[in-house]
Amino acid sequence: MKKIMIALLPALLFACSTTSTQKETQVAPEQKIIQPEPLVVKKEQHKSKKPENRLNGEVLYELLSAEIAGRRGKMDFALDHYLRAADQLNSAYIAERAANIARYQGDDEAMEKAIKRWLELAPNDFEAHKALFSLYLRQKDQARASAAAIALYQSAKDKVFALQVVSGLLLKEKKSQVAFNVLKDLLKQYPDNKDLLFVKAKKLLDKKELSGALASINKVLSIAPDYIDAYIVKADILQKSTKGGMVPLLQKAITDYPEEIKLRLAMIRYLTEQKQFAATKQHLQKAYSLAKNKADLVFAVGLIAIEARQYDEAEKYLKRAIKLGAHHSVANYYLGRVAAQKGNWQQAIAYYSLVEAGIHRMDAQLRIVEMYIKLNKLKEARQHLHLLRANYPKNDPRNVEFILYEAELLRTAGQHQEAYQVLEKGIKQFPDNVDLLYSHALSADKIGKSQEFERDLRIILGKEPKNAQALNALGYFLVSKTERLQEAERLLIKAIKLEPNDAAIIDSIGWLKYKKGHFEDAFKWLKRAYNKLFDPEISAHLGVVYWHKGDKKRAREIWYKALKSFPDDPELKQTLKKYGLPTKLKK
Repeated sequence: MKKIMIALLPALLFACSTTSTQKETQVAPEQKIIQPEPLVVKKEQHKSKKPENRLNGEVLYELLSAEIAGRRGKMDFALDHYLRAADQLNSAYIAERAANIARYQGDDEAMEKAIKRWLELAPNDFEAHKALFSLYLRQKDQARASAAAIALYQSAKDKVFALQVVSGLLLKEKKSQVAFNVLKDLLKQYPDNKDLLFVKAKKLLDKKELSGALASINKVLSIAPDYIDAYIVKADILQKSTKGGMVPLLQKAITDYPEEIKLRLAMIRYLTEQKQFAATKQHLQKAYSLAKNKADLVFAVGLIAIEARQYDEAEKYLKRAIKLGAHHSVANYYLGRVAAQKGNWQQAIAYYSLVEAGIHRMDAQLRIVEMYIKLNKLKEARQHLHLLRANYPKNDPRNVEFILYEAELLRTAGQHQEAYQVLEKGIKQFPDNVDLLYSHALSADKIGKSQEFERDLRIILGKEPKNAQALNALGYFLVSKTERLQEAERLLIKAIKLEPNDAAIIDSIGWLKYKKGHFEDAFKWLKRAYNKLFDPEISAHLGVVYWHKGDKKRAREIWYKALKSFPDDPELKQTLKKYGLPTKLKK
C-alpha cells in the first residue's frame, strides 16, 4: 500500500498546487482519477479567492483515498473523498475534478455542490458556468437555468461565443418545454441576439408553429443576412407550409453565397425528396468542387450523391475520399452499395471485402453473401456464412442469426430439405430459441412434415402464449390443411386481438370465413387484407372469393396482377391451375 501512495504523491501534489480549465478527453472517470495529468494552467480563470492551502495530513488522506478508490472502481467512494478534499483545499482543479466524477456517476446533488465550490474558487470560469447551466437545464429547473445562463454570459469575455454555447445547449433539449421557456427568458434580456432567435425558430418549427418560426427566422436574416444556417431553416419552414417558395429561396441564397456548400447540400436534399434526381447533378458537382481536398466534406457529398441516385458521381467522390486518407472502411462499404445498385455484383464483393472495421463490417460481410446469391453462387454464399460463424464460439447466441440467414437462403432457392437440415442442427445447439423453432416449423411444413410443424408452433406458444405470429401460423395451418376450424378460430381470434392491423392475420380470418361458407364476411376480411398489403397469397384468396361471387373478370385481374410481381409463387400458381387458367403471363 505504501508503494502505491508514494507513486501517487507527485501527481497529487502537482494537482493541488495548480489550477486549470483545460478539459480532459471524456474517458472513463476511473482513468481520470488514476492518471492525473500535468495540465496547462490558465491562472486568470482559476483564480482562487485566497491562497491555496498546503497539503496537511487530513487533505492528503482524502486525496489518496480518492485515488485508491478510483483504482478499485469504487467511484462513489472516490467522489465522497474528492468532495471533502474540495471543501478543505482551495483548489478549483480538485472541485472541477469532483464535478466531473459526479457527472459520470449521475449524482446531480454532488455535482451541483462541486460546481458551486468550483465557482467560489474561480468565479469567472466559463466551463464551470456552462456545467451549472447544463445541470439545471437537464433538471428542468427553469428559474435556475435562466439565472445560470445569464451568469455564464456576464462572466464570459467573449459574449458572442457565450450565447452561441447557450443556444447550442438549448437546441439539444429538443422536446423540453423548460428549455423553450428558458429561451424566452433570455430573449427578454437579449431580444436581438441572432443565435437565440435562430434557436427559437428551430423550436417553433419542431412544434409545427410555422408562422412563428417564419417570423423568428426572418428576424434572424434581417439582423444577419449572411447567417447561412438560417436560410436552410427558412427553406425547411417554407417546405412544410402551404406557401411554398423553398426552391427560389435556396436558389437566391446560392446566387448570393455561391461558395457555401451547405446551401448546395440543402438544395440536393430537397430535390432528392421531390424525386428530381436529374436536377441534383449540377449541385453535386459544385458541392464537390467546393469540398476541395477536405476528406470529410468529400465523403459527405458522396453519401448525398447516393441518396440522389447519382451513382457514378457517388463512386467518384467516395474514391476521392479514400484517396484523401479518410473513411477507408465506411467509404468502401458505400462503394459496395453503389456497385450493387448498378448490378455489378462481383465488384460489390470486392468493395465489401475491404470493409475491415467499424459498424458496417458485419453488414458488409452479409452483403457479400447476398451478392453471391445474385450471382447464383449458393455454394459460395453458404461457405462465406460458415466462415463468419467460425469467428464465434459454437454456442455463441450470435450464431442463431447465421443459421436463420442460411436457412432463408436455402428456402428462397427452393432447397427446403437442406434448409430443414440446417435448422435441425441449429435447434440441437439452441433448443429453446423461438426464432429457430419458428423457422424450423416453416421448413417442416414445406417438406410435408405437418406433425413437426404443429409441434414446433405449440412449443413456441407454450413459451410465448401471446406470440401473434405463431398463433396465426398455426391457425392458418389448421384452416388450410385440416377440418379443425373451431380450434383455428380460437387461435386466430387471439392473434387478431394482439395485432388488429396485421394483414397476414386478417387474411387468415378471411380464409377461415371462406372455409366456413361465410362468403360476405370472407370478402370483407380479404378485401381489407388486400388493401393493407400487396401479397401473392392474399391476392390468391381474394381472387377465389371474387370467382365464387361470379365476378370472374375481377378475379383474373387480381391473380394476374399478382403473378406479374410474383411469377414463381407456388400458391398463386396452384390457384390458377385449380381454375383452369394459365400460370404464365403472355409475352
